[in-house]
Amino acid sequence: MMCQKDGTEQVHEKQKRQPAGKKLTKEEKDKLMQERKQKRQEDKLLKQALKDELAKKKKMEKAIQKWESGKFALECITVEIDNSVIQRGSIGGPLLSSLTENGLSYEPTKNRISGSILWKLDVPDDIAQAFSDLNNSCDMNQNPLSQVKYVAIVLEAEEFCNLISNGSFFDHVQRVCDGYPGFTICYIINKLMNYINKCEQSQYKNPSNTWRRPPVEEVLCKLATHYINVHSRQCIDEAEVVEHLVGLTSSLAKCKFRQVKFT
Repeated sequence: MMCQKDGTEQVHEKQKRQPAGKKLTKEEKDKLMQERKQKRQEDKLLKQALKDELAKKKKMEKAIQKWESGKFALECITVEIDNSVIQRGSIGGPLLSSLTENGLSYEPTKNRISGSILWKLDVPDDIAQAFSDLNNSCDMNQNPLSQVKYVAIVLEAEEFCNLISNGSFFDHVQRVCDGYPGFTICYIINKLMNYINKCEQSQYKNPSNTWRRPPVEEVLCKLATHYINVHSRQCIDEAEVVEHLVGLTSSLAKCKFRQVKFT
């Protein structure tokens, strides 16, 4: 009986020494609490990051929608006017004044083609950043987004007629096409018929005058039928030239916004 009792006591002692679960030490408890705290912090940061990303995306979409609506059109477009146009006082002065009066920006420049006028869109920083994020582009002002593919060539009637008379007008057209591939080209000719009428009257009064009427109608017809996106515009005087260029600037700005979709 004694032996049986001793055996039972030994079993109880063994059971006491083998608890059902392992008891954590203080260090282990602290470590576990720290891990849980860190996990909660990481979850919180992740939620905030997702929230910030969503807010950024909404802001970007809103900026793009404003851009595409055309609200910035007239504020963003800039007319790049070749110095030779500005130096013609009869056109340059009134043109700059009219652009200013209409709240349009301009820059005197030295363009590759004398007498040319170009347009560009100066993209606001927030819009540029939005499209940069969308298109992974570094500089949106070097992107087609800012480019208006239209060039106007302003010619006085005498200059236009001389180009025709010496057979170099279509060489000039080709040079513009090569310089601005893919652009729409418009030759704006000032006082053409007025100039021709004056020359014809002068020749009538003075038969010794060697001036010969250039085939302007034939040339203008060929310009319209033999070239893609090349046309001409005749203006009766400087005021009409200015009016046309100011109206064209507004139309190009709004047309650019209407045509381009980035979503």
